[in-house]
Amino acid sequence: MSKVEMSTNQQINTIVPTGHDANFVFYTIQSRFPRYLSSIAVQAVPIISKSAFEKLENYTTSIDEEVKIGTFLSLLDERIATQNKIIEDLKKLKVAICNKLIDNLVNHEPLIRFTEVYSKAGEGGTPETSKSEYYENGNIPFIKIDDLSNKYIISNKDFITDLGLQKSSAWIIPTHSLIYSNGATIGAISINTYEVCTKQGILGIVPQTSISVEYLYCLMSSNYFSKQVHRIITHGTMATAYLKDINKIKVPIPCMQKQLEIANTISSVTNKIGTELNILSLLLKQKQYLLQQMFI
Repeated sequence: MSKVEMSTNQQINTIVPTGHDANFVFYTIQSRFPRYLSSIAVQAVPIISKSAFEKLENYTTSIDEEVKIGTFLSLLDERIATQNKIIEDLKKLKVAICNKLIDNLVNHEPLIRFTEVYSKAGEGGTPETSKSEYYENGNIPFIKIDDLSNKYIISNKDFITDLGLQKSSAWIIPTHSLIYSNGATIGAISINTYEVCTKQGILGIVPQTSISVEYLYCLMSSNYFSKQVHRIITHGTMATAYLKDINKIKVPIPCMQKQLEIANTISSVTNKIGTELNILSLLLKQKQYLLQQMFI
């Protein structure tokens, strides 16, 4: 919905409501849009022509009812926008706290080479995709970059078989390890909540028993670590931060008590973000339900 006078290019239909509430018209079109898709002309650029658009059916009621419905749904959208802002601000706060805590450690704690923080680490590998026996009915979780969108890996889409694992450089990464993308999209990171293996370009990092995986997640998510990694990236066919070079990065590892304090501080914000995301999900479901019930 435009808030100021404007013009558009072709392939944008403009509706100027006359005798109808603009908010009501907006939400009726939004609710009926899936049905409108059947009117799309199949061509190089899919389009609903102006003449076809004018013939599409829509809802109407008395102007008083339109204003009430339009205003109510508009207020709900404002609440959803506010909720999104709350979540974004919390994410920024989390990043700021993490960076502040790590920078403070860098300035006051001894630094050790990254190679000393793990008991085992290495890239995964991809079984030959042309061989169905490496994938069909597989039961070994196979992590790709899309699976690293959240702090914890609690589900994934792809799997390989035992044979696929044997015939590739993939390896089983224990639960509560760090899964870190070091190729192409460098820096994506998650903690696995079950055993997994990964494709190439994604590292599995098993922390030493003296190092909290939650603290290590915070450290490797920080600007300090990202800047150190950026300096050692090799640019070729695909940008890569090789483990042999990451191993040379110096990082602060405080005592376990301080590690846990930092991890708990970050986790409290993470949990708050999760709560607010759940509220957002409920608001979106409520809006969808209302659109379905109001416009049948």
